Amino acid sequence: MGFTMNASLVYQKLDVRFSGHKHFKFRVLITGPTQERYLKFVELRDWCWDSFGRSYERDVLIYLADKDDAFVRKWAWHFVTEGRKEFAIYFAGEEEYTLFKLKWL
Repeated sequence: MGFTMNASLVYQKLDVRFSGHKHFKFRVLITGPTQERYLKFVELRDWCWDSFGRSYERDVLIYLADKDDAFVRKWAWHFVTEGRKEFAIYFAGEEEYTLFKLKWL
């Protein structure tokens, strides 16, 4: 593409300050220039899809999980293009989060 990738990953353990903390233990926030965040987000989401199976956008997954306690949730993404432009991948468990870190840290 002709430019250096300057997107960075911020690894976070979730608590009550974060949306989705009831369903997810960790998130990885993608920071950096907007175009590069878009590209890194797509790369990471595709890798998670291939590695952990299909998923949903965070808010859709939370809605479905709140309606059904047996609903399986391993990972999700959250993508906001207005305001603060948040790009993030969420993990429900330690196993997926650790595998992700081994690949992308």
